[in-house]
Amino acid sequence: MFVTGGRHDLGPTAHPPRGLEIAPDPGADCGEVFTRRWIVDLILDLVGYTPDRDLGSEVLIEPSCGTGAFLVPVVERLIQSAAAHGRDLRVLGPAIRAFDLLDANAELARKATAHQLIVERLTEDEADTVAAEWVTTGDFLLHRHDQAGADYVVGNPRYIRLENVPRPIMDSYRRICPTMRGRADVYVGFIERGLELLKPGGALSFICADRWMRNRYGADLREVITSRYAVDTVIAMHDVDAFEHEVSAYPAMTTARPSLWRMSRQSQPSYRS
Repeated sequence: MFVTGGRHDLGPTAHPPRGLEIAPDPGADCGEVFTRRWIVDLILDLVGYTPDRDLGSEVLIEPSCGTGAFLVPVVERLIQSAAAHGRDLRVLGPAIRAFDLLDANAELARKATAHQLIVERLTEDEADTVAAEWVTTGDFLLHRHDQAGADYVVGNPRYIRLENVPRPIMDSYRRICPTMRGRADVYVGFIERGLELLKPGGALSFICADRWMRNRYGADLREVITSRYAVDTVIAMHDVDAFEHEVSAYPAMTTARPSLWRMSRQSQPSYRS
């Protein structure tokens, strides 16, 4: 299914220049396409984010949360898990890390998740505090993440051509995400960064356009995936009503995990002088 080329090494993680993590023009195209609930539930099931697990002890990243299409079901499952495992909702801020470029979206996501917590008898202040920990206004690709810190990375990443991004940010994207080659779509970087952030045994599942599986600009990403990760599931959804609005892209749902080779490398101690 995947075409492989020569060996590709990501090298050390790059960081954006100070000041680039800025709010976009509210009227700009941020590549937003919102996902239907049944798709979200399927993705969460595929990665194993289910209430029978102690989800409060794990970390889920949602890189482009919008107003909460993924986040609300995630919090529902986290609340159910907390009840089953005797966890205090007030200290579960580290369990979710969600990002959105637009503050208006992020604020709506915070309000939606805070409401869920208030229903569970948290005070408004307690709920707002936890929701503020969960949702960050910012660019997932430019954010300084803890490496290999996620058990799950899920979502519907932004769908926008790289050349439509302001040049300084585009240059930073390319430095941070070496697989974002040619006239790539930004979601290529979301896949690369999301996979990098997985712990051994973690899982990523995105629904996004499937062009990277065949087009030239996806060659480096395909090589990284085939050499370092194991693909569990690819579900083509070309004729499925997966989004809230009609889109011209051909979406697919892809689930991947670190390969045994990468897991063994991560588990080895590192020695520095």
